[in-house]
Amino acid sequence: MGEQTVSDGGALDAMVEAAAGGRDLLPAARAAALAQALERLGLDVVARLDAGSLAAQCGLTERQATRLTAAFALGRAVERSAAGERPVLRRPGDVARYLRPFVRGLEVETFQVLALDARYRLKARVEVSRGTLDAAPVHPREVYAPALRLAAAALIVAHNHPSGDPEPSPADVAVTERLAGAGRLVGVPLLDHVVLGDGRWVSLRERGPWPGGNGRQDRVSG
Repeated sequence: MGEQTVSDGGALDAMVEAAAGGRDLLPAARAAALAQALERLGLDVVARLDAGSLAAQCGLTERQATRLTAAFALGRAVERSAAGERPVLRRPGDVARYLRPFVRGLEVETFQVLALDARYRLKARVEVSRGTLDAAPVHPREVYAPALRLAAAALIVAHNHPSGDPEPSPADVAVTERLAGAGRLVGVPLLDHVVLGDGRWVSLRERGPWPGGNGRQDRVSG
């Protein structure tokens, strides 16, 4: 139900019970295979596997794997609900906490658009691109089309680095410059671009200098 409340060892116990419907129902060999998969892949990755992959890589039956994927999905749903349906996203840390359940354990980059109202409350989250291990190509029109449709007052964009290192690449900086310029043209300011890593994040606005600005937060009127 969340890595802050369950250690990897405790997570394995919970996984065994979730898969078997009770510890005594899962043969020792399958429990060992599950433990090996957890050590090899990591809990974040195992939690994102579909039932077929989970069965193949963790030595589970289809029924056990289906039960376990349902348990993981429930955990993610609980974590998302804790943030509320319309969280206020004023700071990069707010963005990182909100998006963590959506991107944790993903093996490819995804590009997320967060449309905000005039009080920095979330109107909608839109995943506009899903790419490879080290890239998620995105075009300004893909970012601003949903923003205009939703009548957003401002945007924050974010993407994950599956490597776990949130250090922005030159391509990340270039994309930020393009999106900030497009935002000025259409009147929907880009407030930040947050790069998410393994338990860490980097705000390109805080890194500065912010494209076309003086480093201060853009005003949102509405």
